[in-house]
Amino acid sequence: MNLKASRDPEFYCKFQVDVDGRLANIFWRDGFSLAEYNSFGDVLIFDSTYKTNLYGKPLVVFVGTNHHRATVLFGCALLVDETVETYTWVLNSFLASIKGKKPISVLTDGDGAMRNAIKDLMPEASHRFCAWHIGRNIGQNVKGEDAQNSLSKFIYASLSEDDFEVDWRLAVAMHELENNVWVTTLYNNRQRWAHAFFRGQFFGGMCTTQRCEGIHNKFKKEMGRFTRLYEVVPRMDKTISRMRNKVVEDNFRGINSKPLLDSHMRVLEEHISKIFTHDIFVIIRGQVEFEKRFVMAKRLPYANVGSIVFYVTQSRSERQWCVDYHLDEINPKFFCSCKLFETDGIPCAHIFCVMKTENVCKFPDFLIRSRWTRDAAKQFELPKSLGYYPDKAIQIARIGGEKDNGNLAKHGDVLRDPEVAKTKGMHSKSGTKAEDVKGDGKNYRNCGKPGHNKRTCGTTPKPDKIGAVSTSTPNAYDDGVGNYKAKKMGGRGYRIKVSTPLSPLMQIQPLIFSTESPTIPLRLKLMVYLDCHLAFKLIIVNIICNRTIP
Repeated sequence: MNLKASRDPEFYCKFQVDVDGRLANIFWRDGFSLAEYNSFGDVLIFDSTYKTNLYGKPLVVFVGTNHHRATVLFGCALLVDETVETYTWVLNSFLASIKGKKPISVLTDGDGAMRNAIKDLMPEASHRFCAWHIGRNIGQNVKGEDAQNSLSKFIYASLSEDDFEVDWRLAVAMHELENNVWVTTLYNNRQRWAHAFFRGQFFGGMCTTQRCEGIHNKFKKEMGRFTRLYEVVPRMDKTISRMRNKVVEDNFRGINSKPLLDSHMRVLEEHISKIFTHDIFVIIRGQVEFEKRFVMAKRLPYANVGSIVFYVTQSRSERQWCVDYHLDEINPKFFCSCKLFETDGIPCAHIFCVMKTENVCKFPDFLIRSRWTRDAAKQFELPKSLGYYPDKAIQIARIGGEKDNGNLAKHGDVLRDPEVAKTKGMHSKSGTKAEDVKGDGKNYRNCGKPGHNKRTCGTTPKPDKIGAVSTSTPNAYDDGVGNYKAKKMGGRGYRIKVSTPLSPLMQIQPLIFSTESPTIPLRLKLMVYLDCHLAFKLIIVNIICNRTIP
């Protein structure tokens, strides 16, 4: 971290230690993340993941989306636990690192500790639960495919709040879910997950935490459960560098290529292609094409001069959308009842229907969201001090700086390794939460006691010492050259263990041993080869069990 801070003047890092001097919580972000947040930090998504380090610390990432709709990283943190106090600390650290600029909207998975921390520190932000998690929970807590589909529609349906209340009551009554406690709890939290309560609040087209999941998967390709703490940052930097190189490629593509214009509103389409990035242009063009399905139903002038109300309807549909058109030669304004522009920053097909009717050929500035434009990339540049190979720089600095390791005053206090964290995650084998795992409920077969295995059992016989004849198993024997143990593996197979080194004279000739047992006569054929250091390797063990010796 000291190296990154010396190379990046905007680098920020904050950490906590416990009473024993061990690292507890740590948050960090670089100067590039700060620049990206200043341009695209209106919507914040953060989530935690597990199995990225040896100490079991949850990895929390703060992400968003840029003008290419690509995921950008605003900061990272490793936490000791997932309590309200810990999330409050990490959010305070994040806000301090971005100089107090709070996001407009926040997306999380619905964790209670996250929710309380956001409520205390970002009360003005619109906090929405991940739509994917809500849909999954509906499938787990509601029986019947029809009932599940009926409730899942409310997650994304573009309804008014009044229509939501009416339709919800009808759906609950139809599927007899009045007594379902989980459904009642879901309804009580409707203002945190239903799209009807977020219309008009900007989320940039995002309603899930899948961007966090995506970056988690990228990090896990570089890290795992055995990654030590000093390896986390260099390995994460590899993934982050690839993400940022992709942004450079997107910018290059936008500058040096032009999209194909093929819509029925070509003049307007050409103007749009010069304003927005290629990815956003494709989305807007989709709305232009969707406009073909709508027709003008009514045109009502307002009492106020300069305003006209249009009612747009879809073919063979009774539903209508109201578009308020404010006439202005310089900058006309459009407001649609669907509120797609206010929510996603993308003009809707209803507005394009009015623009076609009124013969508007220039895309109005009112409908330009600056975060989606080509010029949004010019608001920041990658600091030259950061470079593109931070992981290599850290490795070189570690080797070159070994001579300074004795100077503790130069590096500050030395932190001890953190303890293994207790998280809320699921154990991959048992599928149970960490706090619920107290033992597998099985007894170890040798001693008949629960809670341990062969490695941790105090009564398990210790391995034989080198040169001693094993008497712990009935199949042990001494052939006169070295001590061997034959352990039955099931069926007719046996495993042979050599306890002492063999003579160098036996490097080439195979060893053939025969032994007889009162219970199972054996013919043993053991092929042993020795390397140049006189150590041995067992290549093939072939044991043939016979009831009689020929």
